[in-house]
Amino acid sequence: MLDDCHHFDRNKLVTTDSLSEGTHFRLDWSSPEDIAIKLIEVNVSDIFSSGGKPKFCLLNLGLSQESRQNSWITAFSHAFRDRLSLYGTKLVGGDTFSSKITQLTLTLFGELPSDRLVWSRDKAKPGDIVYLTGSVGLSQLGYKKLKASDTLKQNSKPMESSQDQNPSLFEEAIKSHLRPESVYSKLYEPFRNIKINSAMDITDGLFQDSWKLAKASKTHIQIHLNKLPRLDEYLNYLSLDEILSSGEELQLLFTSKEKLPEVLNGIAITEIGRLSATDQQAKVEFLFKNKMYQPSYLGFEHF
Repeated sequence: MLDDCHHFDRNKLVTTDSLSEGTHFRLDWSSPEDIAIKLIEVNVSDIFSSGGKPKFCLLNLGLSQESRQNSWITAFSHAFRDRLSLYGTKLVGGDTFSSKITQLTLTLFGELPSDRLVWSRDKAKPGDIVYLTGSVGLSQLGYKKLKASDTLKQNSKPMESSQDQNPSLFEEAIKSHLRPESVYSKLYEPFRNIKINSAMDITDGLFQDSWKLAKASKTHIQIHLNKLPRLDEYLNYLSLDEILSSGEELQLLFTSKEKLPEVLNGIAITEIGRLSATDQQAKVEFLFKNKMYQPSYLGFEHF
């Protein structure tokens, strides 16, 4: 599968994503509100990464002994309804069933505006500039902070003590991990005036996702890691590999030949690399401090 969305009838899009307890969230970390918002946002991000806007959805709920409690269902439902309302999206059907663990699946339908072609990964072209919205690393930092008492993985840096001097950063990171938000609401309108050739959202980490883009478009991508926003800030708490593997960021990795402003509607837009033609296999090169850099592990890992 090349893209997260299926494109049909010229301007129609459909995507589906599931969240499973123990894989995508933990009930002792995430509130019902967190889970409802995350479920919507990961799907909205898929629709937007193809250039569309969300229209209506189907919801399947597998409820466990804990999540079938009235208090859990009420909190989830209110947050779910409010977030759909924010995006002008309707719930038109679905199903519920009993499950040993909490499992949720949202199928979201969207539409492309009349003046926009779908942003497919295979449409990236040699000469395109590679852009990144926002930054990458926050979700991994939030996960690491939440799991600070667990055994640290090889090649990671130890977390600071509870006396950390940057509580606002950790609060931001934990929110990013538990309740990620797509850039759809901030960038849908500004991007209507930009010719974007290809796009995808960062869900499995920059390392894995850049390779997906290169393989789909059969191009050579060179990424300059020193250009990543907030890199020095995150390197105080994460290894470079952890930053590159940070998943569920829901930032947009996209290509265009246009030179774009560094900020659009409050969202950083950073040129991090270039695409070039290749007569061989697709390739991604990472440069860090003017030297080739090869990550030691591939990317995002769930619980």
